[in-house]
Parts: sequence; C-alpha cells; structure tokens
Amino acid sequence: MLKIIQINFNGYCSAQNNTTNILKLLNHDFDIISISEIWNYNLSKLQHTNNYKLFSPLALKSISFNQLTTALLIKKSIVKKYKLNQESRPFLYKNPLQYRNCYLTGPNIEICSVYLPAGSPKQRSKENALKKITNFFLGNKVKILLGDTNCDAESFFSEYQRDFSSQYDCDRLRSKWKNVIDKYSAWNIAEISKGNKITLPKCGTHIDHILTNQQVIEAIHENFIESDHKAVIAKVLIEE
Repeated sequence: MLKIIQINFNGYCSAQNNTTNILKLLNHDFDIISISEIWNYNLSKLQHTNNYKLFSPLALKSISFNQLTTALLIKKSIVKKYKLNQESRPFLYKNPLQYRNCYLTGPNIEICSVYLPAGSPKQRSKENALKKITNFFLGNKVKILLGDTNCDAESFFSEYQRDFSSQYDCDRLRSKWKNVIDKYSAWNIAEISKGNKITLPKCGTHIDHILTNQQVIEAIHENFIESDHKAVIAKVLIEE
C-alpha cells in the first residue's frame, strides 16, 4: 500500500514558510509526495534527503528564469521496487506546460504530477492538457495522476464553454472529464473519505486531486501544511 499526498504550496516566496512545510512533509512517512505550484529556485531545498528521490520537469534545466513548477518526492525504495524512470518527453509538452508536469514510468506503472493554469481553457494550452489527462487512464498499467488541475468539474465547463475550440469539444471534454473524476478520483472511490470535498476553500472548488485506477482504502482532505489549498492524502492499494 502506498501513502500519497498531493499538496499546493502557498507563500512559496517565503523561505521560512517553505522550510516549515518541507520539514513537516519529510517527517511524515509518505511514500509519494506531489508538490504543485513551487518555484523552480526552491527545488534545491528538496534535493538533500536520505529517503527520497526528487523528480522535477527536465525542461527546467534549459531555462534561467523563475518558473512555477511541480515536483515529485518518491521514497527510494519505491523507485527501486517499481523501476521508475523519468520520461525524457513530458506528458504535457505544449508551452508552458513542459515546466508544469513530471512523468515517471516503470514496466507496470505510470505516475504523473501536473499543475495546470487557472482560468480559461484558451490559456497556456489548458484545453489540450485536459484532453491528455482524460486519456491517461487508457491501458492496463497502474496509473496515478496527482496535482492541481484548476478544473472543477461542477463549474468550469459552464463558466468557460465559449472559450473552448468549439461547443462540440466543450461538451465532449465535459463528459470525459466528469467520467474521469467519478471513476478515478481518490475522494470518490475511497472506502473511507474524511474531511470536506473542497480543496480551494476561498473559491469553494475541488481542484486538487489524486486520481488512480487502483483501490483506495482512505482519502482525506485536510489543512496539512500552511497553504490556501487543502492537501489530498490517500492510501492506495497497488495491485501486484
């Protein structure tokens, strides 16, 4: 069983806040830590850990400017057990999303961390990203997708329906996205769900997810670290 947390840093310019959040995360026994919305220059604070291996978008190595990004910290024992390697081609590659997703694969598993932009599907390749995510769960491998999607299935498509490529694309993607959330969201499929479904309280929306095609024993939404987003924590039973 894997204990997984998806969190979104708030106040990521604050060294004190980052240090406190990072220490709290590393002092708990998570197998996979997914961090969305962290500045690339703060990734160095995650590198020197004995038990975890840090993965971040490879595209960051070719830039010198500040960039919001995502990161995965995975226990070294889990990396070894599942023979995880980072794909050279990111799962989301249209600019600027090559900086906002981290994609790992093993012989029988795929793990992806994403951070999608807020607002309209027109912005920063968001519509394309949503389409890619709805197709992520095709196939027979173990699939785990983590992140801040900035897409609340209950309101996003109604609010932005005129901004999609066409009404047909909006309706089709709305149906596929709802199916993904209903079928794979840890919150919806867990044997036990604790907390409140909302992960962004100030907007009253549910946009932070742990999505998987595996059995979920427990899913929790709570204010685990100092952030404007609630963390999503799940105990996922992997089919061996």
